[in-house]
Amino acid sequence: MYSGQRTYYLTLALDARRALNALSGGHDQAPAMEAIKVALESLRALGHPQDLYARLHAEGGYEHLEQLRTLEEVRQDLKDDDLTARLESLTGNTTLDAASITFARKFFLALESRALHYYDDPSLAQQSA
Repeated sequence: MYSGQRTYYLTLALDARRALNALSGGHDQAPAMEAIKVALESLRALGHPQDLYARLHAEGGYEHLEQLRTLEEVRQDLKDDDLTARLESLTGNTTLDAASITFARKFFLALESRALHYYDDPSLAQQSA
C-alpha cells in the first residue's frame, strides 16, 4: 500500500474527529452537519455503485475506494438498516437534541476508529478486501 492510500484513511479519521469535536462542543455544530452531509452522500452512492465514479450523483461525498470501503464496513458493523434515513433526519435540524448527538457520535466514533485502524496497519485493509 502506498502512502497516498494511508492518507485517505487519515483524512477520513480527521473528518470524523472534526465532527465529534463539534458534537462535543455544544456550540457550533456546523462542522458536524457538514460531515453528516458528506457521509450521507457517500452512503447514497454506495447504494448505487454503478453511479459512483460516473459522477451521476451530487458532489460532496468521499471519493476514494479506501474511504468508501471503510464507510461500508462501518454501516455493516452498526447493523442499522435505517442508518441513511437516520442521518438524513439530522440534516434538517439547525441544532441536534441529545438523542441525535448520541447517534451521530456513535456513527462518527465507529468511522474514526475503523479509519485509524487501517491507517495504523494498512495490511489489514488489504486482508478485508
